[in-house]
Amino acid sequence: MSIESNYKLTQEQFNQLIDENTSRKTFKDLSSLATYRFDYIINKMASIIGFEVDWYDYENEGGDEYSPGHFDPEKYASEISFTGVFKKHKNPEFDKYSFSFPTSWLFQDFENSLISEVNQFIQKKELVKQQKQQAQQQLQQNVDITKQNILSKLSDDEKKFIFFNSPEAVQQNKQKDVSIKNLMEEKRASILSKLSDDEKDFISFQSFNEVFKMIKANEKEAQVQHYKNIKKNKP
Repeated sequence: MSIESNYKLTQEQFNQLIDENTSRKTFKDLSSLATYRFDYIINKMASIIGFEVDWYDYENEGGDEYSPGHFDPEKYASEISFTGVFKKHKNPEFDKYSFSFPTSWLFQDFENSLISEVNQFIQKKELVKQQKQQAQQQLQQNVDITKQNILSKLSDDEKKFIFFNSPEAVQQNKQKDVSIKNLMEEKRASILSKLSDDEKDFISFQSFNEVFKMIKANEKEAQVQHYKNIKKNKP
């Protein structure tokens, strides 16, 4: 199907198409025009979004060449669903119209709006990519500076006893630190709320390192118990 002619319906034709009082002949003629428009829209989307069309049809098709889909005024009142095989996506993450498009596109121009949507998507994706690269560069720079600071404090002999974590591991450790600190603050507040001022003088709280060791020990114990259960339940 050539996409040079857009087969756009007029508002009046569309109103007749969805009017249940429209004669059978008029509906048949307008339904055929709607299908030509449907063909145009699918191929135009492929051109704008950036994918190749293998085959396509209305979503209500019967599963073989003898049962083609058709425009259903009731089912496709607001959106026209479609099926098919589409390949070589240029923008695979842009999936807003992967399964349907607005029924209003049958009688409205959509091309410029779709081009704008795709361009905004690409720009946002590129911006996110740049921000991620900048964050990684900043992280690596911070890691390099911290490494130099650490090495400057150690003797040559002491340096043999350490190795440096990857930037990713550093980030994970920082996230764990925040999680543990939040847990400690939560438990501290909960405990203190239950005690009188006199009772508070009788307690002290575990250090960060002690809490960290406790959490790691609990995780290890849970993991060991998990493997024991698996072994126990094996036939």
